[in-house]
Amino acid sequence: MFPSVFLLLTVDPHVRTIDQLQQTLLVRVFEYIEVEFRDRIPLTLPVTDVAFYEGGTHFLSAPRDFELLVSLRKTPGFKKIWKLRMVNWENIGNIQLDFLPQTVTHLEVSHCKQSFELHTRCFPRDSKSINLRSNAIYGSIDLQNLPLKIEYLVLNENRLRGEISLFALPDTLRELNLRANDFQQKRVYFGELPDSIRRISVKSRYIREVVPISKEYKEKISVFE
Repeated sequence: MFPSVFLLLTVDPHVRTIDQLQQTLLVRVFEYIEVEFRDRIPLTLPVTDVAFYEGGTHFLSAPRDFELLVSLRKTPGFKKIWKLRMVNWENIGNIQLDFLPQTVTHLEVSHCKQSFELHTRCFPRDSKSINLRSNAIYGSIDLQNLPLKIEYLVLNENRLRGEISLFALPDTLRELNLRANDFQQKRVYFGELPDSIRRISVKSRYIREVVPISKEYKEKISVFE
């Protein structure tokens, strides 16, 4: 068995343990949301599971349920943050996904009116499922720099622009949903797709068809919605 080494690099001199690092990162994730909501999230050491659920009317929106879940999983030596789920938290300000711990495997921030530029390079590298549907996220979509273990990527109903390139997708990808964005190309081309892929949705106002680059890939067109 090869020895393992954990190297902790940080510019904050107060961060000396993994728990402190996770706490520091979570503080940065929620740094710019409204104070009244941020104060409800326990971000002190030791970092613990957070489950917040509330029904009611938020500002001018219709009655709906608000949910926040931060889950930790015990591993040898420390607990790691593996899940973040935020649903229906509208008009509270943007969270900073760039600061999520790399250990997060399941991420959902949906129906939260988040408005920031998307950078797929900044997704947690251990991510298996990412759901950012129904926000106001903008920018282009770089599908060639996704986490290598990603299985589900849901980005529908945002404001993404540019062009969709379906080449060199991760081998683990099962579902890709880019529906109802602002992509302006008329055709989306594809070649060899991962064997794992089950569903791809790219429907938008401008996209008219999905086209294989050669006949040998034509059978894969059945995965498109």
